[in-house]
Amino acid sequence: MKVTKIFDLNSDLIVPYKSMKDNLVDRYNNALFISEGEKVVIKLLKSNLKIISILAKESFFQEYKTIIEYRSDITLITADKEVLTEIIGFRMHTGVMALAYKPENLSINDLNDKIVLMNSIIDSENVGSIVRNCGAFGIQSIICDNGCSSPYLRRAVRVSMGTIFNISYYKSTNVVFDLLLLKSYGYKIIASEIHNQSQNISQFVFPDKFVIIFGNESQGVNQELLQISDHIVHIPISKNIESLNVAVSSGIILSRIF
Repeated sequence: MKVTKIFDLNSDLIVPYKSMKDNLVDRYNNALFISEGEKVVIKLLKSNLKIISILAKESFFQEYKTIIEYRSDITLITADKEVLTEIIGFRMHTGVMALAYKPENLSINDLNDKIVLMNSIIDSENVGSIVRNCGAFGIQSIICDNGCSSPYLRRAVRVSMGTIFNISYYKSTNVVFDLLLLKSYGYKIIASEIHNQSQNISQFVFPDKFVIIFGNESQGVNQELLQISDHIVHIPISKNIESLNVAVSSGIILSRIF
């Protein structure tokens, strides 16, 4: 097991680790992402995703030598403590980071019968939390529209605890068209929104095939999506509170489905 030691922050091997952007690419324009934290990187190692490199303390490579050697094509990088702590997020996230290829966007036909659609959810922590909720409550397929933060943004990956590695992900460039297509396939479209036509979630029976939509943090579900929804549901809450955080709402609703 070969581990390459670097001695300064200018090494080409760690340039991607210094970025917080979601537009990381290699020289062939393949999309990349960063994962942070020991548990998340171990999940990444156990996934089918292709990993380019791991940046970690030497002790990590020794502790997980067997699983790392199973992936013989990964570049292993370490450095002195002083160098490592200068890298964004390294100290905070247990001293382990990895660079990997994003999976290719799936076809909409690859999604299963229970789908979560995130409609213009901007906060990457909310996106990561919703993905984690999906994994916890048996939802294996997600759709993000053009206005949604990527579930492969490094903060979203961290908050999801690597759950995104085992979720079928479809990026929609025309969400209305895709929802109408799914309706033609027999899916029911359900929006989560406080609305004068919405049903109490405790009285709603979910169909076998559905897409549940969770909307933007401040604006909720887009009006155009509400118009094509078959059902609108809400969580009953105190009149003293206007609404719940979208990630919290998703957990409550998905737990009911589960």
